[in-house]
Amino acid sequence: MIADGENLAEEVRRQIAAEDRDQRRLLLDEWRLSVQTPLDAGLNVRQHAVSYAQIGLKSAFLINGGALVALPPLMQWLPAPERVMIPSCALYFVFGLSFAGLCSLITYINFLIIGAQYDANADVAALKLAVAHKMRDAAAFEDKSYKKSVDAPRRLSFWVNATLCGGVGTGVASYVMFLWGVFTFSHIVK
Repeated sequence: MIADGENLAEEVRRQIAAEDRDQRRLLLDEWRLSVQTPLDAGLNVRQHAVSYAQIGLKSAFLINGGALVALPPLMQWLPAPERVMIPSCALYFVFGLSFAGLCSLITYINFLIIGAQYDANADVAALKLAVAHKMRDAAAFEDKSYKKSVDAPRRLSFWVNATLCGGVGTGVASYVMFLWGVFTFSHIVK
């Protein structure tokens, strides 16, 4: 009789363990799809932020810095009265370099904000998954951090657009300063 009870208890344990295993697999599959995907996307966006910032800096620094480096040798061929005007040309190239650095910084911040949006979406998905699998109770939806995560994409979308406009504006300003410096130099040389 005791052996039958032990066998029954062991059978129940195996059945519960099999159900738990299935629940864990289901949880892990849902986690990969609903939580890990936004986290990976956020990480990819942050990696792109670094590469775009590097590209922007390199190109703007090359054209404006190259123009600054080219000015001293060109000064030797200019008459003395025209040499006095060269610092005004150089000032435009320095402004171009400054705008390029600012553009890079703003673009980097833009991608970081986009990554924060992905993180907030992942937090919401993780909590929904935890409640669905009875790892947390439904009261978790009333928590301040949950409400903040749900509201984060809407709040951050303003800053995404603001930094996008700021990055484009300063990038264009960098190239405009380069062209303005070239235009000024061309009028000095005449």
